Amino acid sequence: MKRFISFILALCMAAGMIPMAMAAGLGTGTYNKTVVGTLNTSGARYGAKMTISSYIGQLKTTLTVDGEETPASVSVIKSGGTVDISLSRFTGFIYDAQRATSRYAYRQGSGFETMAVSDSLAVTDEKGGRVTFGESGLYSGRMNFYYSMDDLGYANISSIPSAVWQKLYWFSLGSSYVLVLSDDDISAFLEKGELWGYSWPGLRGLLIGEDDLELYQNGSFDNFRAINEYKKGRFVDIGGQWYESYAQAAYEYGMMKGNEDGTFYPHGNMLVCEAITIAARLHSIYHGGTGEFVQGSPWYDVYVGYAIERGIIEKGRFADYERPVTREEMAVILSRSVDLDKMGRINDFDSIPDVPESSGSFEAILALYNSGVLTGSEEDGSFLPDDNIIRAEVAAMIARIVKSDMRIAKGRR
Repeated sequence: MKRFISFILALCMAAGMIPMAMAAGLGTGTYNKTVVGTLNTSGARYGAKMTISSYIGQLKTTLTVDGEETPASVSVIKSGGTVDISLSRFTGFIYDAQRATSRYAYRQGSGFETMAVSDSLAVTDEKGGRVTFGESGLYSGRMNFYYSMDDLGYANISSIPSAVWQKLYWFSLGSSYVLVLSDDDISAFLEKGELWGYSWPGLRGLLIGEDDLELYQNGSFDNFRAINEYKKGRFVDIGGQWYESYAQAAYEYGMMKGNEDGTFYPHGNMLVCEAITIAARLHSIYHGGTGEFVQGSPWYDVYVGYAIERGIIEKGRFADYERPVTREEMAVILSRSVDLDKMGRINDFDSIPDVPESSGSFEAILALYNSGVLTGSEEDGSFLPDDNIIRAEVAAMIARIVKSDMRIAKGRR
């Protein structure tokens, strides 16, 4: 179907018939991303959400900016779109958030140059704010947060004396590159193949639907459907066990397959490559894809590549993909496969006995507790982050992610 549409479009182009309606009717949506992290300069932990409106898609490319060539992920939006940043959790004391917007201009032969930087276009509260893009162009859309680890006793940044500024830190969240297009820009680019003198490699495919759109669509838990029929006895080693219903759901929803000999191997360790495979399937289906991949050599290479490109794992994070994965690693990988905010909060945990707030995985694990995906492995709710995770436990996590009625409220087993 994509080839057919592209062929018809090519005929229109050859005849000089690029319609304005194509630009005007180009579908847009809302892109949401939840991020968690630890700031290296201070050790402060944060959780935040970024929302981009009038969103067309994400352009993976390489840009030369101020003389340096760099890989870039460019958020493509229509004029009037916004980037919203909202902090949900922070372990220090935030005094202000200020909008930091750069605009870039293309210079033939030298690339893009930073034309203007303003961190005072709008001052918001300490939780974040909004950047609105009305004019066409290439921008950054970020928010600077100013904070200290101890409460300095000031209401906002403007009330802090200059002598105290050395006690402050700052960090930035948002989208490094935002390409803002009007309907006229889109029509002109599709007709001429360039915009503002630059060819924008990959942009045409994004605009006319030849790109991998499942990466860019706003995700939904409604996309998960049972695709396999589970017949009693399908797995010979799970009958009557606490994990039987979870293994069944993981199989029905196409997330776990079991072995050819009819075993599920519930007490076997989950391997890193298997964890990444499940995460890739989750992410693909959640974002409107099929969850199907063409395997190569080694078999898991396609899943690893997908996970790196989508930000599920970092390149070089695992030196050995065939070792057992820990409970902590599994939780972090799964938390990056879907938008946990959309799962809803059914529990009210604010701490985990054996996962300190200073841990880089704390926010992800806490979110899984509060959404009912994790319940803890001991009476006190301990998580045992360094233990290897077994397949039965993974099946329980997967089932609770894809089926809301299997999530566990606090106090229930």
